[in-house]
Amino acid sequence: MAWQPPRARRGAKPALRRLGCDMRNRLVATEIARLAARQHGVVSTKQLAEAGIDRGAAARRARTGTLHRLFRGVYAVGHQGISQEGTWTAAVLACGEGAVLSHSAADALWRLLPPTQGWIDVTVPSNGGRPNRSGIRRHCSRTLTSSHATRRKNIPVTTPARTIADLRRVVPATVAASRSAGSGRRPRHSRRSQGRRDPQRAGREVPATLPPALPPAPEVNAKVGQFVVDFLWRERSLIVETDGYRYHRGR
Repeated sequence: MAWQPPRARRGAKPALRRLGCDMRNRLVATEIARLAARQHGVVSTKQLAEAGIDRGAAARRARTGTLHRLFRGVYAVGHQGISQEGTWTAAVLACGEGAVLSHSAADALWRLLPPTQGWIDVTVPSNGGRPNRSGIRRHCSRTLTSSHATRRKNIPVTTPARTIADLRRVVPATVAASRSAGSGRRPRHSRRSQGRRDPQRAGREVPATLPPALPPAPEVNAKVGQFVVDFLWRERSLIVETDGYRYHRGR
């Protein structure tokens, strides 16, 4: 008669398998939590798959409340109460490889002007035009390169210069000029330009050009070194010029 293992030993392998499965699930959950912590609480299905969670498993976790769908292919981990930065990150992840936050959304992330409600603008390096996704306005650009993109708060975003250039194509000129002023870029002067400015004209232009987010009461026609500048916020090291191209070396 063949030898039979004791009953207690017969159930050892299933128990070990369950233990191994539990350990694997804990490791996967830890990896997802670490990834979400770096991305303002959101992850993509591609990232989940790399961590060992396929689409079916992600759907099951969504039904149990572990994951919460934000956009197609993007989930919030654990809860839906994510920040604005999390929503922006989710929109970028939803648009795929190389996508960056842009236009008004990038403007808000750089804090050139206060954020506005509405669609989230995302630009992708592409020739073709794919349809917008719910809540996301996609822009396809053949000129978007690595030099036009950076990260702020770990969110892929167009640089301030590219953001302003994009806005000039889609918003009124006075609004785009306000972004330029709020970006804090130092104006360029020539010595010959001094003494030919009209302080009254500069004062008349201030309502149309100054970003409303700036604090009130700048110094007007203040002396900074060898220059006299139109508006100066010393505590922010910010200068705003309204003279135009005629009085400067470049636009």
